[in-house]
Amino acid sequence: MGHNKMINIHNKKLVIIIASFLMIFGLVSVIYVLISNQSSKNDPTKDPSYTLTYVDPGSGETVITTPNKTPENMGGFNITMLGFSKLTSDYGMTFDQVKDLQSDFSDYSKSQKTPISEISITLNSITTTIDQNTGDVIDNFIVTINRSSTLKARVTYFGIDNPTLKLYNSKTNSLLFTSK
Repeated sequence: MGHNKMINIHNKKLVIIIASFLMIFGLVSVIYVLISNQSSKNDPTKDPSYTLTYVDPGSGETVITTPNKTPENMGGFNITMLGFSKLTSDYGMTFDQVKDLQSDFSDYSKSQKTPISEISITLNSITTTIDQNTGDVIDNFIVTINRSSTLKARVTYFGIDNPTLKLYNSKTNSLLFTSK
């Protein structure tokens, strides 16, 4: 009987050692998983589906970007242009006139030391008048450049003619750019 007692004590010690080892291994595994998940939560760009969402206050449009991916080249321009679709749907410009206007903004960007990456029309700033002498339609509005600086824009066109864009300094009203 004494010998059986010794085997049982030895088996109990072995079970306790194995159980302790498994508990420590399990605890280390859980800590590793938690740390790994926490680090990916702290750096969501490691998630390939991660995107940044921005609602532009001027146009009301949502801009969705995915870090480390090249943005789409919208309409052949390397500039994100927000609010321009409203010029056709709500203000009577033709699609071709809007494309010409976007091209004019692209030309303005090329004339700058730092190229423009985003232009947003402040939709609630748009005013439309008709010149009584020439019949030209004149749209005035504010544009925000790269989410920081603002310019005053004046677009003049007649019927389906190409528009002329003039950009002014918001503070001094000095002319900065005239298209064509």
